[in-house]
Amino acid sequence: MKTHETTTPVRAFDRAYVNGQFVTLHGTQVVDLVNPTDNKVIGKVTMAGEIDTRKAIGAAKVAFNAFSQSSKEYRMELLQRLHEAVAKRMDQLVEATVVEYGAPQDRAKGSNNLAANIFLHFRKVLEDFDLVRTVGFQGRAGAGRRGGHIYAMEFERRLDRD
Repeated sequence: MKTHETTTPVRAFDRAYVNGQFVTLHGTQVVDLVNPTDNKVIGKVTMAGEIDTRKAIGAAKVAFNAFSQSSKEYRMELLQRLHEAVAKRMDQLVEATVVEYGAPQDRAKGSNNLAANIFLHFRKVLEDFDLVRTVGFQGRAGAGRRGGHIYAMEFERRLDRD
């Protein structure tokens, strides 16, 4: 096993964002975060354990049910806010990409700009996207039908069941 020289200070990454808050992980496996340009340890990362994973999955299911009811305007607002948050921290993200991945400065800037701008792209896509779509049957509504309309929420639930 290859050993790595440790630099000071070494950051501890032992929390995850679950259900709207940062929580301490229960995992016991800790791995070194190594700067690939000089092979020095710059952090210690605690890996999530089974308990953490189950909690995150449970929170995601609850969040999905609530989010599936949200309006297109709300979703577009969130995408705008995500873009702004990434753009605001661009210098820090570029620095982290250089240090943690060994990326050249220009590559780090490009990949982080892409990350920020993809939120704007999907905000634009959502502007023209119909969250309610008519599919299949176009005739009169029969027993158990809604005139061929499958609402986004119902469609998502049907996919979840299949």
